[in-house]
Amino acid sequence: MSDNGGAGSLPPMSEEQRAEALRLALEARTASKEARARVARGEVDPAEVVLEPEGAYRRMRVRSLLTAVPGVGTVIADRIMGACGIAPGKRVAGLGSRQRRALAEQIGNVAGRQGEDDGIREDHGSDREPQGGGGRGGAGGRRDRRPGVGALD
Repeated sequence: MSDNGGAGSLPPMSEEQRAEALRLALEARTASKEARARVARGEVDPAEVVLEPEGAYRRMRVRSLLTAVPGVGTVIADRIMGACGIAPGKRVAGLGSRQRRALAEQIGNVAGRQGEDDGIREDHGSDREPQGGGGRGGAGGRRDRRPGVGALD
């Protein structure tokens, strides 16, 4: 069965059109790779990129930009994004102004604390300390009642 005529399929491309599309895709991947390398080498400030993205940085996913920062891996990138309320697949160009400011601040915190704690500060609009419980996972502040685990042995 052929995929050329179904609903939602792309129209057939000539060999020239296909070659041009492949060339453009390669250029885009190369530009993205070079943009990440500039961040990794410290030639570009990632906080400035977030505040005023241009070129390849606009199309880059936030997680990809963050993991290009030296000392930031996927775990820290995910924590930063969670603290800023940024969805996992969000692109830099798709961030709102509050998300941009929060992300730039978080990047500054992390960049200034290489080798210390991860520098991530979660601000949920409250000055209170978290109380435990609620949310998913864990015992929610309760002791584990399984035999051989915790203080109830």
